[in-house]
Amino acid sequence: MAVAAYASVLSVLHVLNQIQHPVHLRLLLNTNKIQTLHEHVSFLQEFLEIPLGANSEDIEDLTRQIAEVANEAEDISDFHVVNQLDEENEEKCDIIETHVVDQLLEGSENKTDTRLSSSFCQDIDKVIEKIDSIKKKLTMVKGKCVVQGQQSRASVTASPSRLPSNGRKNTMVGFDDHLVRIMDKLTGHQLNLEIIPIAGMGVSQQYSVREILQGILQGIGVFEDSFELGTRLYQHLSGRRYLIVMDDMWSTEAWDDLRLFFPDNRKGSRIMITTRLLDVAISLSSRNLYSMDFLDEDKSWGLLCEKAFSQGSASPELEDIGKKIARSCRGLPLAIVVIGGLLGNSNMTREYWEFIAENVISYANSENDEHCLKIVALSYNHLPIHLKPCFLYMRAFPEDHEVPVSELIKFWVAEGFLKPITTKTFAEEYLKSLIDRSLILIRRRGRTGKIRTCGVHDVLRDLCLRESRKEQFFGLPKVQHPIYFARERGEHACFLCCKRVMQEMIHLPRVHLDSGSTSLISSFVCNSCRIICPQYICLR
Repeated sequence: MAVAAYASVLSVLHVLNQIQHPVHLRLLLNTNKIQTLHEHVSFLQEFLEIPLGANSEDIEDLTRQIAEVANEAEDISDFHVVNQLDEENEEKCDIIETHVVDQLLEGSENKTDTRLSSSFCQDIDKVIEKIDSIKKKLTMVKGKCVVQGQQSRASVTASPSRLPSNGRKNTMVGFDDHLVRIMDKLTGHQLNLEIIPIAGMGVSQQYSVREILQGILQGIGVFEDSFELGTRLYQHLSGRRYLIVMDDMWSTEAWDDLRLFFPDNRKGSRIMITTRLLDVAISLSSRNLYSMDFLDEDKSWGLLCEKAFSQGSASPELEDIGKKIARSCRGLPLAIVVIGGLLGNSNMTREYWEFIAENVISYANSENDEHCLKIVALSYNHLPIHLKPCFLYMRAFPEDHEVPVSELIKFWVAEGFLKPITTKTFAEEYLKSLIDRSLILIRRRGRTGKIRTCGVHDVLRDLCLRESRKEQFFGLPKVQHPIYFARERGEHACFLCCKRVMQEMIHLPRVHLDSGSTSLISSFVCNSCRIICPQYICLR
């Protein structure tokens, strides 16, 4: 619950910052009250950023209360901002979306109704009283808890000896023989179309024939959105020698839906397909089946060294405990890579490595999938609190989705995870930290080497989903209820949820903000309304 509370606190601080700056919002609410509320919420942020040694029921209850009061404060701020705009433009409800944008971008010099201002002050006072009550409880809890001063247990900090992610060379560890054999299959002299299935660990469970075909067409330089994608692909491949690689084939039905679109030109074409299911691999081609084995102990240790140490070799005092960690990963490459990223970004002390080893060994009786998930969860658990919301935000994107870094940063800013000032520097540091820990993967770079798109491994996306549910992170409100109904159920609402403005009254295509407007008030549109009214995605 701590991550949800922290994200909520960041979000309300982001809202209050925007209201206080007339360059963005010229709203005549009581600025003294807003400043007082800002100071109180900032105290909550400082508390959440302090690592406490115990995760007791008292702390869990307090973090839940912090999340609730932060959401309430944000709802009140949004509600009164929209009420003010609505009062000033009662006769123009049919074009309220245009008025909201005008107010956000151009400002207004009209005076606020005294009644609205009084109501706002009363609501803010109630929230401040609740925060004062929480502050007293926090002081008592802090007295009971031992604040962990060692970074090795409380948080994970970047090791100064570690190379930047941009400078590290990607190498293959433990699969050299596999690579040679697969290359032989791909470059063999057989002229017929060959299907080469590779069976190994993976967890993708969704497929869309349309998306797969679109992806292949775009990969070969054909950009079009047609209902005849399969025919278009077949025509484009006819008469050519081609290599198609498809990752994570989940079922034979998926291949049956696609196979007709790949012509056999007798030119030595190859289709390589990875799957986690052996029966699927056999059905694709039993003759060319290639099974990826788990790494043995030596190769597991070699991969761990590659990820954990900048020079690729371990210090003598850590070698024995490091081999124990590598062995406990059961030869699962993803588990080794993520644990290596965790160790490489921490203090290189034997005490810390033994602590990690104890956790990894405790998962020994789990099934492979669950075993891997538990191991990678260790890296998430040891993230600094400010990075956790950024990582969990990756669950908002579809499986196997390439996320443009520029968009991801805007979303982080809109949620309040990053401050607009010096955003670029902070964003690059946050992203680099998550990449160094192998929690976020680089998908594509630009010509200068700058990261253009990123993504997460399927196992890590499952981790995002699980931790989000556990933390109640990204809880979606019911959009058909006004704000006071939402408050009664403890839900978080935005201005589309709480006002009498239904989506059919709004000409959505008319709403447009340029890319520089994305740092305005963050919760004018909640996640539910984003899904229902996707045109509002930039209004945050």
